[in-house]
Amino acid sequence: MNLDTITRASLAVRGHKIGLHDSILIAPSVTTPRENQIAETFEAILGAVYVDAGNQLDKVTKVIKKLELDDRFRKQENIAEQMNVDAASSAVTAVKEPDAVLQP
Repeated sequence: MNLDTITRASLAVRGHKIGLHDSILIAPSVTTPRENQIAETFEAILGAVYVDAGNQLDKVTKVIKKLELDDRFRKQENIAEQMNVDAASSAVTAVKEPDAVLQP
């Protein structure tokens, strides 16, 4: 799972917590918006804040902190970082000890 996927999942979860899923217009035949739609809507709102604030990143940062997204993103970045370290470590092991990788 990459950072983009982790972030989208977090945005969808937070979107549910603030009731964003209830405000998304969807087709009458659909009962609830998909998680990806909730995350994309959240991204669009943050983008609109950025544009409306005259491209001032500090304003978006305030919104992110107010919505308590900052801790989640930091934790996700740490998870993604650890995943990259683990993948790099596995690659190094595969190069140094190719037989070790093939063993169950």
